[in-house]
Amino acid sequence: MRRLRMFITLAPILAALVWLYCDTAPAVAQVPAVAVENAKCGVAFDKSSGEGIPPAMLAVIEAAHEVVAGQDCVATAKVPTACEHWQRALKALANADPTLAADISAGIKGLMQQHQCA
Repeated sequence: MRRLRMFITLAPILAALVWLYCDTAPAVAQVPAVAVENAKCGVAFDKSSGEGIPPAMLAVIEAAHEVVAGQDCVATAKVPTACEHWQRALKALANADPTLAADISAGIKGLMQQHQCA
């Protein structure tokens, strides 16, 4: 069930990535999946794994990583750490396309409100 919730949360993010950057090199297209697969509670996104990716796209990938890592924290009862991940996700979105960032930020802020993040 937890994986399903993560997928539902990330589906719009990853769909937007594919739609916006579908003509990107195949190796670069694998980065979002790897970033999300490696997302664990307490592990920040490694920006060096996104070398050569446009900054706006990298910002969305980083945000997706941090959202999934935050959800992993919630699953292990580490809500304060989840809040830190979600704060980093919001910070990363400052470098994303403003329209896309606004849509994604709303979902992240909803998670933060649901879990009473300060």
